[in-house]
Amino acid sequence: MEPKQKEQKIDYSKVAQEVRGRQIVGTIVGQSKDGRALVDFPGNPFGPVVARVAAIVPESLDVQAEPKVLLTFELDDPSEPIIVSFIRDQLFDQPKKKQAVASLDGKKVVLEAENEIELRCGASSLILRKDGKVVIKGVEVISKARRSNKIRGSNVKIN
Repeated sequence: MEPKQKEQKIDYSKVAQEVRGRQIVGTIVGQSKDGRALVDFPGNPFGPVVARVAAIVPESLDVQAEPKVLLTFELDDPSEPIIVSFIRDQLFDQPKKKQAVASLDGKKVVLEAENEIELRCGASSLILRKDGKVVIKGVEVISKARRSNKIRGSNVKIN
């Protein structure tokens, strides 16, 4: 979606009267090929117009969601909109959910998660919890060692 070319002979006088000295709520409706915002606003009969940005762009901005913006116009010219603010329902962005991280360097695999990591296969599972608890479940659990096989704990219960 590309904006109307400025070279066209378009009478902006009626729209200019509407925007003169005012700030108007508009919508970002897309991006130009060079990445500039395309906006539309009430009373604009000319289609999307390239806008400049004088506001801090939120990190979570999704142009596809057609975010609302507050527009002002340079020299009251409706073909020269400037985004002065982004209109949002929430004061702050919702915190992003942290995802589990897996890294592989050829020598070891590191899995990191905030609360719990669970490995499952059939009737067996291994659970590592944030509080340090390790749960091993299976129909049969076998522990083998070439050297010593140690079980340590402040309290060791067998059977």
